[in-house]
Amino acid sequence: PNYKIWNHVLIKDNQFFDCGYYNQGAGGYGWIAGSGTNGASNLYKDFKVVGNTFYDSPFPSFFSEEKNQAAWTSGPWNITFSNNTLVNFNTRADGSIIKMRYLPNNSVFNFKNNLFLNETGSATILAKSGTKVPVMKNNWFFNCSSAAFWGGTISQEAATANGGGILETDPCANSAEFNFKLTDASLKAAGVGDPRWK
Repeated sequence: PNYKIWNHVLIKDNQFFDCGYYNQGAGGYGWIAGSGTNGASNLYKDFKVVGNTFYDSPFPSFFSEEKNQAAWTSGPWNITFSNNTLVNFNTRADGSIIKMRYLPNNSVFNFKNNLFLNETGSATILAKSGTKVPVMKNNWFFNCSSAAFWGGTISQEAATANGGGILETDPCANSAEFNFKLTDASLKAAGVGDPRWK
């Protein structure tokens, strides 16, 4: 059938550097693009992205599902985006990191323990307007200063809910020079970001 049938997807312990480097307009599909046109798709049935680092990998979004299905038949989705470090992730994309507008009823979308660094691209948005807001917990942000970044569905207050926050100083040895070793003791203790940098 022309739709995705994956009961379990796990993306774990990877480093993605300069993926999409030549994609100057950062157009096309997102990293993970839902089927949309078929209510039987279960791509996100049990979908986990855990313990990864993403650096300058511009695509329109990471998660996307923009087609409204009146009746999803694959049941609720369970999505986890946890303990990832994102550095200058979406510098050239005219989109957002999260673009999940339509999910089946009773779905769970957890977004926790992530570290965002140097998200200063003028077009980068955390979550495009209309996106379903995931359960946010213990997410931290440094140098995410673009007005556009906080201009979508997820405000700064919502993004830092449940233990997260905005950092005034670099929590890494030198994230601007690609040294992501975590030096902030409180973030280490809280289990924030890709574990490889602790």
